[in-house]
Amino acid sequence: VLSAPTREMQAPLAWAMETRLAPESAPFKSATRSAKAAQIHGFGQTAFDLDGARLDNRALMPALTHSQRMRLLQAVVFFAAHTQHCGKIKLFKLLYLLDFEHFRQTGKSATGLEYQAWKFGPVPIELMEEWEDLAPDLASLVHIVEEKVIDYERQAVKVNDGVQFEAEVFSPRQLRIMRGLAEQYRNTYSPKMIDVTH
Repeated sequence: VLSAPTREMQAPLAWAMETRLAPESAPFKSATRSAKAAQIHGFGQTAFDLDGARLDNRALMPALTHSQRMRLLQAVVFFAAHTQHCGKIKLFKLLYLLDFEHFRQTGKSATGLEYQAWKFGPVPIELMEEWEDLAPDLASLVHIVEEKVIDYERQAVKVNDGVQFEAEVFSPRQLRIMRGLAEQYRNTYSPKMIDVTH
């Protein structure tokens, strides 16, 4: 069973994920911390220039390589197919847990995604930005369906008909982590996923 990230386990990730560099911070200190955080590949942060102006995070994010994009696409397919109640929040948390656990074991992110600490936990910025209008490669694999859940609408992720998961784009370690996460959180609803990643 994979354990949920704790503050102790996340060091130095906790600092990179949860710390927002305030504009009023000393400019030299902000620039130094931004540079240090940027060295932690796959985990984003809010950064400011020497004058305290907020930098565009999209400009800071390295583009995913072809292999990283393929792993991201297939990870979305895998979690949508192998878990229940897989809405946007749950999917984002599962991707974070995949990258966190892989980073913990190897020092590298599995998908190459950049994450930012938002109100409901870590959010993969690149995927969030394409969520309302999926890129053709992702749209060919999954689609988003609005589902009524008690008193709110969930954006459920559904695998398109005929799509098969392509395990060969992952290493054995990555597959073990994904299978462990799918088993552990198979029937977990989004609110509990938020608690896991906070």
